[in-house]
Amino acid sequence: MTTPMPSAAQVALLNGRFDAVTLDQTVDLISRRIHAGQRGYLCTVNVAILMMMRKDPRLQSFVDRAAIIVADGQPLIWSSRMLA
Repeated sequence: MTTPMPSAAQVALLNGRFDAVTLDQTVDLISRRIHAGQRGYLCTVNVAILMMMRKDPRLQSFVDRAAIIVADGQPLIWSSRMLA
């Protein structure tokens, strides 16, 4: 079972949510989870995956259960900043 990361702020965009973390913070969070013995997975979501999630409930569910979800691509980062 994956436990979502409780400490990071999240940004919602369309039907997705992303952890608002830098690369260094992501590496630190992964390292802390490993040292704590926590299981989980990280999803990198780009625009194409975000659009596929709208039509595929299994993909949506898989991404939603990830411990860490990061935006993969500048368009998602720009959009999330404009909507924040």
